[in-house]
Amino acid sequence: MPTLLIHGKHDQIAGYWESVAYAKQHPNTKLVTLDAGLFAMLVRSETANAELRTFVASVTGTQSALLRGEAASPPVTARRSP
Repeated sequence: MPTLLIHGKHDQIAGYWESVAYAKQHPNTKLVTLDAGLFAMLVRSETANAELRTFVASVTGTQSALLRGEAASPPVTARRSP
């Protein structure tokens, strides 16, 4: 199963070496290393989002509006019954 790991190289909570070991042991795993610590996907969000879009497109073979970074439909809000 294709797997994407996005990990901050300087993360002191979840050791980066664990992602490296996982990627080596599991075929079809792509490890993206970000120059960040904890919350790497937030700190380096542009890079992380680009990698995620590319990965999803490669796995699904689609280029939906969401994958192209276009705005999605506004969220549907729940309504209370009268």
